[in-house]
Amino acid sequence: MTLLDLSRIPSQIDTLEKLAVWAGTALAIANPTRAIIEAAGENPEPVAQFFLLRADDDQLRLILRQSIALDPDFVADDENPIWLHGKSLSDTELPAKFLNP
Repeated sequence: MTLLDLSRIPSQIDTLEKLAVWAGTALAIANPTRAIIEAAGENPEPVAQFFLLRADDDQLRLILRQSIALDPDFVADDENPIWLHGKSLSDTELPAKFLNP
């Protein structure tokens, strides 16, 4: 699991949107070659990826995609939120450029 020290999250992150961009891009950069076959007969898909897209309204958009395994117990657990059941993608260190100096 890529360990996270909350004090190392850059102080400029003050919205959920900024946090999502930070976390999504960090996961993709920390796991550039990890992939999983999500459906039988399909090609492996990266477990974390992002790309830029120019939308129809001409705004540049960041598309984030993560495929994170969940502990199967989450289905029966109605007391804890789903994010507590996310499984590790790897033991990769968080890239230095994502850490608060």
